[in-house]
Amino acid sequence: MEKFSVQDEGTKRRSGIKALFVEIIVVILLIGVILYVMNYFEIIRLDFLSPQSDRQLNNQTQSENSNIPEKSSTVNQVNTQLGGNFQNNLLTLQSNKALHYSISETEFEGKISLVDTKAGTSKNLNIPFKVHLKISVGDGNDVIDILYPEEAIPKIRLTDSKGKVINFADLTPGDMVTIKTRTEQLSRYPNNFIEVSIIKNL
Repeated sequence: MEKFSVQDEGTKRRSGIKALFVEIIVVILLIGVILYVMNYFEIIRLDFLSPQSDRQLNNQTQSENSNIPEKSSTVNQVNTQLGGNFQNNLLTLQSNKALHYSISETEFEGKISLVDTKAGTSKNLNIPFKVHLKISVGDGNDVIDILYPEEAIPKIRLTDSKGKVINFADLTPGDMVTIKTRTEQLSRYPNNFIEVSIIKNL
């Protein structure tokens, strides 16, 4: 009789362990299903549940990068390279008098490499300018050229980081600046500038 009770006890333990494993597996499966459903309905985002998400994100990034224009010498050149369909849509809206306005707004920070306040003409673009700035951005290896025509000068506000009004003579190579620019998409250089803010960071 004792043999049977020992065997029964061992059988019960094994049965209990098996039941515990089954319960654990069921709980794990339920958690997996819940996470999958929440990820599907975008309540939460779990990339490991969406194996194609990384590829889609990379493809989207590459697609967006392919639409980014190469280095440009003027703000206007960037505006004209925003994409054929986009520009055509704007022109269609304008021609049908359906467009109220279309404004581009940019803000970036960089270090001044050159401040040229002698009026001249761009050799690359063959357009006149009143002020020419060279700004190094990022790690300093990339430099952009910004041309401000005579028409834009009254729309440029120069200040230091405390809000004190300054002028171009107060800008020197090595100064860090933040440049905010608002331009009209449907206008062309030199009449596309709406407002420019140049802040010298102290």
